[in-house]
Amino acid sequence: NIVSKINKIMIELWYKEVYILINIRPVSDLRNKFPEVEETVITTNSPVFLTKNGYGTMVLMSIEQYSALTDPIEYALDESWFCSKRK
Repeated sequence: NIVSKINKIMIELWYKEVYILINIRPVSDLRNKFPEVEETVITTNSPVFLTKNGYGTMVLMSIEQYSALTDPIEYALDESWFCSKRK
């Protein structure tokens, strides 16, 4: 089914992607040091994990990283939709 296909794709993506350095920064850096945070995301091609009061709140990643995560899922969903319409 479609859920198992998506789960398999996500697992494959996470196993292929190894983050050597995990970047964790306070969310206030988006306001105070945006150019530095942006440069980190782009040059390391790794996400930056943002925290507020010591707890994770969001992840900032490049468009390329986001596309690498979502494109296979969108493809699987489209394929599933087209297959369901053929029946």
